[in-house]
Amino acid sequence: MEAIIPYIVSNTRLSVLIQLSKKEQVRYAERKDLNNKLKIILEQWNNSKQIKTINNISTTDSFISHDSIPNFETLSLSQAEIECLQPKWPDLYEDYLEIVIQFGYIIFLSTLFPLAAFFFFIK
Repeated sequence: MEAIIPYIVSNTRLSVLIQLSKKEQVRYAERKDLNNKLKIILEQWNNSKQIKTINNISTTDSFISHDSIPNFETLSLSQAEIECLQPKWPDLYEDYLEIVIQFGYIIFLSTLFPLAAFFFFIK
C-alpha cells in the first residue's frame, strides 16, 4: 500500500502535466504568426542597419547573421523533463534500514507465522 499510493499519485500528476502541455501547444501555435512577423521586422531592421553601415564604413564585419533571430518554441514536456522536475529523494539510508528490519521480521516470524513472507511481499 505504501508503494501503490505514491505510484498512482505520480502517474496522475504526470498525466495532468501531459494534458496541460497539449493544451499549451494550441496556445503557442498562435505565436507562429507572431514569430513570422518578428522575423520580417528583424530582417527589415537588419537590412536598414546594413545599408547604414555600408554607407558609413565598408567592412564585412558589420553584417549580422540571421542565426540569432529568436524563435518561439512550443511547450512540450518529455518524460525525462517531468521526472527531473520531481522532488529529490532525501535519504535512502532509512529506507534500506526498514527493508533490513522487515527482512529480519520475516526470518524471525517465519517459524511462528508461515504467511509472514506472503504479507511482507504484499506490503
